[in-house]
Amino acid sequence: MDDGEPTKEPVRHTAPIFRAPKQVSRPKPPREREEMLGPDPFIGVEFQRATAISIAEARTVVESVFRNREQPGNANPLGQGRAHNDSENILKFLHYFDLFSHTKTQEATTSVSILLNAHPEFSTFERAQLGSLNCTSVDEARTLIPSLQDKIDDENLEALLNDIQNLNRQF
Repeated sequence: MDDGEPTKEPVRHTAPIFRAPKQVSRPKPPREREEMLGPDPFIGVEFQRATAISIAEARTVVESVFRNREQPGNANPLGQGRAHNDSENILKFLHYFDLFSHTKTQEATTSVSILLNAHPEFSTFERAQLGSLNCTSVDEARTLIPSLQDKIDDENLEALLNDIQNLNRQF
């Protein structure tokens, strides 16, 4: 080894360094407008032509479907012999309605809907919120539904809330 030849140093290879791309996912399309429930409510483009209903009205619809499916002779969309009325989702809906629906009868739901529909200044969304939230004061209603600010004065809103409360107690 001492022949006069220079010894070669072993060649050292450095591992390549992985660099992640700058953008890992696809860019999200820009929103046309931020969804908000302020003085000018906007709940999304997909809901522009939708009709909002209160929790009590939704309860009436789901219970009607539930009762209709219980009738003998109704065609079962899931096939013969399969119970389609006791699905987990329908039972969860019914439980949710029991917890959060302030009107427990169809008469009360209809009365509250008629009362709220007598106010054309409200949008369907505002009517649904007033019917569902069971607000007890003007401040609470205006805080939870900011778009009511310029649509109704405090005295009329208080009278409306009292009427809703009375209908809920009456039935």
